[in-house]
Amino acid sequence: MGTLEKFQKGFEDLTNKAGQIIKIVKYTKIYDADYDEVESLKASSTIWTSGIILPLTSKTSSSEQILLEQGLIKNDDSKLFVSGNITFTDEGKDIKIQIGSPTGLNYALILPGVENISVQGTNVYKVAYVRALTGSIYGE
Repeated sequence: MGTLEKFQKGFEDLTNKAGQIIKIVKYTKIYDADYDEVESLKASSTIWTSGIILPLTSKTSSSEQILLEQGLIKNDDSKLFVSGNITFTDEGKDIKIQIGSPTGLNYALILPGVENISVQGTNVYKVAYVRALTGSIYGE
């Protein structure tokens, strides 16, 4: 078993042991024709997968510490780890992430967005910074 396969198997083993069901919904923005403002969102695709969500801790990495100091992330944000083949971003789409099934807590993808962790040019897993939603996103 090569290096890439070992990393892929290791991540799969982690998600099997500690993972939760995750629903990623991509929304298309519907604009108000008169005011050129977002009026509502329409679900355009849904992906079911599994992943691991972890809170930021006081033992954050130096790069996370910089993001905290810049105000890009907050102490109560979380990190989501999912398989490297999951696509979060589509131009002009908003993302809502639900942890748990059939219902669960909802999160929004926040800057700095998603980091691809690659081995030998292949994405093994992705790390996304997410923030808990207290309401809906726009008029979904």
